[in-house]
Amino acid sequence: MRKLNCKPGDLAIIVEAFNPVNIGAVVKVIGKHRNQRVLCAAPEEFIWLIEAPHPLIYEVKGKLVRKRKGDAPDSGLQPIRGLPLGKDITDDLRDKYEMENSDLRLFEVSDSGTISDPEVEVPQINADLFEFDDYHTVESLIDTIETCQPLLNSIQSLAWDMRLQFSEDDDSELKTALQDDDFGWKEWIRLEGENGMNWFITYIDETWLQKKLNWRDVDYFPSHYSGVAVAKEYFEALDYETLDALGVDIIEGEHPGSSYYAAELRQDIDHANQVARDMGLNIRFK
Repeated sequence: MRKLNCKPGDLAIIVEAFNPVNIGAVVKVIGKHRNQRVLCAAPEEFIWLIEAPHPLIYEVKGKLVRKRKGDAPDSGLQPIRGLPLGKDITDDLRDKYEMENSDLRLFEVSDSGTISDPEVEVPQINADLFEFDDYHTVESLIDTIETCQPLLNSIQSLAWDMRLQFSEDDDSELKTALQDDDFGWKEWIRLEGENGMNWFITYIDETWLQKKLNWRDVDYFPSHYSGVAVAKEYFEALDYETLDALGVDIIEGEHPGSSYYAAELRQDIDHANQVARDMGLNIRFK
Protein backbone atom coordinates (compact mmCIF):
# COMPACT_ATOMS: atom_id res chain seq x y z
CA MET A 1 0.00 0.00 0.00
CA ARG A 2 1.22 3.51 -0.77
CA LYS A 3 2.30 5.87 1.99
CA LEU A 4 -0.75 7.53 3.54
CA ASN A 5 -1.20 11.29 3.58
CA CYS A 6 -2.87 11.35 6.98
CA LYS A 7 -2.75 9.66 10.38
CA PRO A 8 -5.32 9.48 13.20
CA GLY A 9 -5.66 12.79 15.00
CA ASP A 10 -4.62 14.93 12.03
CA LEU A 11 -6.48 18.01 10.99
CA ALA A 12 -6.83 17.91 7.20
CA ILE A 13 -8.43 19.76 4.35
CA ILE A 14 -10.57 18.01 1.77
CA VAL A 15 -8.84 18.62 -1.57
CA GLU A 16 -10.77 16.11 -3.69
CA ALA A 17 -14.36 14.99 -3.23
CA PHE A 18 -17.20 13.34 -5.12
CA ASN A 19 -19.30 16.33 -4.10
CA PRO A 20 -17.23 19.46 -4.93
CA VAL A 21 -19.04 21.50 -2.25
CA ASN A 22 -16.99 19.62 0.37
CA ILE A 23 -13.66 20.73 -1.10
CA GLY A 24 -11.88 23.12 1.25
CA ALA A 25 -13.59 21.87 4.41
CA VAL A 26 -11.34 21.34 7.46
CA VAL A 27 -11.89 17.94 9.11
CA LYS A 28 -10.39 15.83 11.86
CA VAL A 29 -9.14 12.36 10.97
CA ILE A 30 -10.59 10.04 13.61
CA GLY A 31 -9.25 6.71 12.41
CA LYS A 32 -9.59 3.87 9.94
CA HIS A 33 -13.12 3.48 8.62
CA ARG A 34 -14.56 0.10 9.58
CA ASN A 35 -15.89 -0.42 6.06
CA GLN A 36 -13.04 0.01 3.58
CA ARG A 37 -15.48 -0.64 0.70
CA VAL A 38 -17.90 2.09 1.66
CA LEU A 39 -16.83 4.22 -1.30
CA CYS A 40 -16.64 3.41 -4.99
CA ALA A 41 -12.90 3.90 -4.94
CA ALA A 42 -9.88 2.02 -6.24
CA PRO A 43 -9.21 -1.23 -4.32
CA GLU A 44 -5.91 0.11 -2.96
CA GLU A 45 -7.55 3.30 -1.61
CA PHE A 46 -7.54 3.74 2.19
CA ILE A 47 -10.73 5.13 3.74
CA TRP A 48 -10.71 7.30 6.87
CA LEU A 49 -13.51 8.14 9.28
CA ILE A 50 -13.53 11.94 9.52
CA GLU A 51 -15.40 14.55 11.52
CA ALA A 52 -16.13 18.12 10.47
CA PRO A 53 -17.16 21.12 12.62
CA HIS A 54 -19.95 21.78 10.13
CA PRO A 55 -22.03 19.25 8.19
CA LEU A 56 -20.65 17.86 4.96
CA ILE A 57 -22.77 16.78 2.02
CA TYR A 58 -22.89 13.03 1.27
CA GLU A 59 -24.89 10.99 -1.18
CA VAL A 60 -26.71 8.10 0.51
CA LYS A 61 -28.84 5.79 -1.62
CA GLY A 62 -29.21 8.47 -4.28
CA LYS A 63 -30.14 11.24 -1.85
CA LEU A 64 -27.99 14.14 -0.58
CA VAL A 65 -27.71 14.18 3.20
CA ARG A 66 -25.84 16.41 5.65
CA LYS A 67 -23.71 14.90 8.40
CA ARG A 68 -20.64 15.83 10.41
CA LYS A 69 -19.08 12.36 10.50
CA GLY A 70 -18.42 10.34 7.41
CA ASP A 71 -15.93 8.64 5.15
CA ALA A 72 -13.14 10.13 3.06
CA PRO A 73 -10.40 8.58 0.92
CA ASP A 74 -6.86 9.31 2.07
CA SER A 75 -5.92 10.59 -1.41
CA GLY A 76 -8.58 13.31 -1.08
CA LEU A 77 -7.16 14.74 2.15
CA GLN A 78 -4.22 17.07 2.75
CA PRO A 79 -3.00 17.18 6.36
CA ILE A 80 -2.44 20.57 7.95
CA ARG A 81 1.04 20.22 9.41
CA GLY A 82 4.55 21.27 8.53
CA LEU A 83 3.49 24.40 6.63
CA PRO A 84 5.97 27.29 6.41
CA LEU A 85 5.08 30.21 8.67
CA GLY A 86 2.79 32.67 6.96
CA LYS A 87 1.84 30.27 4.15
CA ASP A 88 -1.90 30.06 3.61
CA ILE A 89 -2.88 26.50 2.75
CA THR A 90 -6.13 27.71 1.20
CA ASP A 91 -4.08 29.42 -1.53
CA ASP A 92 -2.45 26.12 -2.45
CA LEU A 93 -5.79 24.33 -2.37
CA ARG A 94 -7.47 26.94 -4.55
CA ASP A 95 -4.60 26.78 -7.03
CA LYS A 96 -4.69 22.97 -7.07
CA TYR A 97 -8.44 22.89 -7.66
CA GLU A 98 -8.32 25.54 -10.39
CA MET A 99 -5.41 23.82 -12.17
CA GLU A 100 -7.24 20.49 -12.14
CA ASN A 101 -10.22 22.24 -13.70
CA SER A 102 -8.06 23.95 -16.37
CA ASP A 103 -8.58 27.44 -14.95
CA LEU A 104 -4.90 27.99 -14.19
CA ARG A 105 -1.86 27.67 -16.40
CA LEU A 106 1.20 26.28 -14.66
CA PHE A 107 4.78 27.22 -15.51
CA GLU A 108 7.90 25.49 -14.22
CA VAL A 109 10.90 27.51 -13.01
CA SER A 110 14.39 26.01 -13.12
CA ASP A 111 17.04 26.58 -10.46
CA SER A 112 18.48 29.33 -12.67
CA GLY A 113 15.07 31.00 -13.10
CA THR A 114 14.27 29.86 -16.65
CA ILE A 115 10.50 29.56 -17.12
CA SER A 116 9.05 26.73 -19.20
CA ASP A 117 5.68 25.24 -20.06
CA PRO A 118 5.69 21.64 -18.72
CA GLU A 119 2.90 20.63 -21.12
CA VAL A 120 5.19 20.97 -24.15
CA GLU A 121 7.05 17.78 -25.00
CA VAL A 122 10.62 18.03 -26.23
CA PRO A 123 10.55 17.44 -30.02
CA GLN A 124 12.67 14.59 -31.36
CA ILE A 125 12.13 14.42 -35.12
CA ASN A 126 11.25 16.92 -37.85
CA ALA A 127 7.64 15.72 -37.90
CA ASP A 128 7.25 16.90 -34.29
CA LEU A 129 7.70 20.50 -35.44
CA PHE A 130 6.95 20.75 -39.13
CA GLU A 131 3.69 20.04 -40.91
CA PHE A 132 3.07 20.71 -44.59
CA ASP A 133 -0.44 21.23 -45.93
CA ASP A 134 -0.07 21.32 -49.70
CA TYR A 135 2.86 20.16 -51.81
CA HIS A 136 1.22 18.00 -54.44
CA THR A 137 1.86 20.17 -57.48
CA VAL A 138 5.25 21.20 -58.80
CA GLU A 139 4.95 24.85 -57.81
CA SER A 140 3.33 24.19 -54.42
CA LEU A 141 6.14 21.71 -53.68
CA ILE A 142 8.72 24.38 -54.50
CA ASP A 143 6.87 26.93 -52.33
CA THR A 144 6.74 24.47 -49.43
CA ILE A 145 10.47 23.79 -49.60
CA GLU A 146 11.31 27.50 -49.83
CA THR A 147 9.34 28.35 -46.71
CA CYS A 148 11.09 25.74 -44.55
CA GLN A 149 14.81 26.48 -44.33
CA PRO A 150 15.83 23.14 -42.74
CA LEU A 151 14.02 21.25 -45.53
CA LEU A 152 15.51 23.57 -48.14
CA ASN A 153 19.00 22.82 -46.80
CA SER A 154 18.33 19.10 -47.20
CA ILE A 155 16.95 19.40 -50.76
CA GLN A 156 19.91 21.57 -51.80
CA SER A 157 22.25 18.93 -50.44
CA LEU A 158 20.47 16.30 -52.55
CA ALA A 159 20.82 18.53 -55.61
CA TRP A 160 24.57 18.91 -55.02
CA ASP A 161 24.92 15.13 -54.67
CA MET A 162 22.94 14.64 -57.88
CA ARG A 163 25.25 17.04 -59.75
CA LEU A 164 28.27 14.91 -58.84
CA GLN A 165 26.74 11.91 -60.60
CA PHE A 166 27.04 13.48 -64.05
CA SER A 167 30.08 12.84 -66.22
CA GLU A 168 32.16 15.75 -67.55
CA ASP A 169 30.93 15.32 -71.11
CA ASP A 170 27.26 15.17 -70.11
CA ASP A 171 25.45 18.16 -71.58
CA SER A 172 21.95 17.39 -70.31
CA GLU A 173 19.55 20.12 -69.28
CA LEU A 174 19.45 18.80 -65.72
CA LYS A 175 23.23 18.93 -65.32
CA THR A 176 23.22 22.51 -66.56
CA ALA A 177 20.43 23.46 -64.17
CA LEU A 178 22.22 21.92 -61.19
CA GLN A 179 25.26 24.11 -61.76
CA ASP A 180 23.31 26.82 -59.97
CA ASP A 181 24.06 26.10 -56.30
CA ASP A 182 21.23 28.25 -54.98
CA PHE A 183 18.32 27.58 -57.33
CA GLY A 184 19.28 24.49 -59.32
CA TRP A 185 17.05 22.35 -57.12
CA LYS A 186 13.99 24.27 -58.37
CA GLU A 187 14.75 23.44 -62.00
CA TRP A 188 15.40 19.84 -61.01
CA ILE A 189 11.85 19.58 -59.65
CA ARG A 190 10.38 21.39 -62.65
CA LEU A 191 12.25 19.13 -65.08
CA GLU A 192 10.94 16.06 -63.29
CA GLY A 193 7.42 17.45 -63.69
CA GLU A 194 4.19 16.11 -62.25
CA ASN A 195 5.14 12.52 -63.08
CA GLY A 196 8.47 12.62 -61.29
CA MET A 197 7.61 14.71 -58.24
CA ASN A 198 6.39 11.67 -56.24
CA TRP A 199 10.03 10.91 -55.49
CA PHE A 200 10.37 14.27 -53.71
CA ILE A 201 7.09 13.83 -51.87
CA THR A 202 8.13 10.38 -50.67
CA TYR A 203 11.50 11.74 -49.56
CA ILE A 204 9.82 14.49 -47.51
CA ASP A 205 7.15 12.26 -45.95
CA GLU A 206 9.12 9.09 -45.30
CA THR A 207 12.68 10.30 -44.89
CA TRP A 208 13.10 13.96 -43.99
CA LEU A 209 10.12 14.28 -41.64
CA GLN A 210 11.27 11.14 -39.80
CA LYS A 211 14.84 12.35 -39.31
CA LYS A 212 16.08 13.52 -35.93
CA LEU A 213 16.00 17.28 -35.49
CA ASN A 214 19.17 19.15 -36.32
CA TRP A 215 19.45 21.56 -33.40
CA ARG A 216 21.79 23.76 -35.39
CA ASP A 217 18.63 24.82 -37.26
CA VAL A 218 16.97 26.05 -34.04
CA ASP A 219 16.68 29.61 -35.38
CA TYR A 220 14.23 28.27 -38.01
CA PHE A 221 12.09 26.25 -35.61
CA PRO A 222 8.45 27.29 -35.02
CA SER A 223 7.88 29.38 -31.90
CA HIS A 224 6.24 26.44 -30.09
CA TYR A 225 9.27 24.15 -30.41
CA SER A 226 10.01 23.89 -26.65
CA GLY A 227 8.49 24.61 -23.27
CA VAL A 228 10.96 27.47 -22.79
CA ALA A 229 10.02 28.99 -26.16
CA VAL A 230 6.29 28.70 -25.45
CA ALA A 231 6.71 30.32 -22.04
CA LYS A 232 8.73 33.17 -23.54
CA GLU A 233 6.06 33.76 -26.17
CA TYR A 234 3.38 33.87 -23.46
CA PHE A 235 5.16 36.36 -21.22
CA GLU A 236 6.23 38.55 -24.15
CA ALA A 237 2.53 39.25 -24.71
CA LEU A 238 2.10 40.71 -21.20
CA ASP A 239 2.58 44.42 -20.57
CA TYR A 240 5.66 45.82 -18.86
CA GLU A 241 3.85 46.63 -15.58
CA THR A 242 2.66 43.02 -15.22
CA LEU A 243 6.09 41.59 -15.99
CA ASP A 244 7.70 43.97 -13.53
CA ALA A 245 5.25 43.05 -10.75
CA LEU A 246 5.80 39.32 -11.34
CA GLY A 247 9.56 39.78 -11.56
CA VAL A 248 9.81 38.28 -15.06
CA ASP A 249 12.53 39.34 -17.50
CA ILE A 250 12.58 38.55 -21.22
CA ILE A 251 16.05 37.44 -22.35
CA GLU A 252 16.90 37.99 -26.02
CA GLY A 253 20.34 36.39 -26.02
CA GLU A 254 22.65 36.84 -23.05
CA HIS A 255 25.33 38.29 -25.30
CA PRO A 256 25.86 38.98 -29.02
CA GLY A 257 25.62 35.69 -30.92
CA SER A 258 23.93 33.89 -28.03
CA SER A 259 21.08 31.50 -28.87
CA TYR A 260 19.59 31.66 -25.36
CA TYR A 261 16.13 33.19 -25.54
CA ALA A 262 13.81 32.79 -22.57
CA ALA A 263 11.60 34.32 -19.91
CA GLU A 264 13.22 34.27 -16.48
CA LEU A 265 11.71 34.67 -13.02
CA ARG A 266 13.93 36.96 -10.93
CA GLN A 267 12.14 36.66 -7.59
CA ASP A 268 10.78 34.08 -5.14
CA ILE A 269 8.18 31.69 -6.59
CA ASP A 270 5.77 32.07 -3.65
CA HIS A 271 5.93 35.86 -3.95
CA ALA A 272 5.33 35.71 -7.71
CA ASN A 273 2.35 33.41 -7.17
CA GLN A 274 0.88 35.82 -4.61
CA VAL A 275 1.30 38.67 -7.08
CA ALA A 276 -0.46 36.58 -9.73
CA ARG A 277 -3.36 35.94 -7.33
CA ASP A 278 -3.62 39.61 -6.36
CA MET A 279 -3.62 40.67 -10.04
CA GLY A 280 -6.17 38.03 -11.01
CA LEU A 281 -3.79 36.32 -13.45
CA ASN A 282 -4.63 32.74 -14.40
CA ILE A 283 -1.02 31.58 -14.08
CA ARG A 284 1.10 30.04 -11.34
CA PHE A 285 4.76 29.05 -10.99
CA LYS A 286 6.25 25.97 -9.44
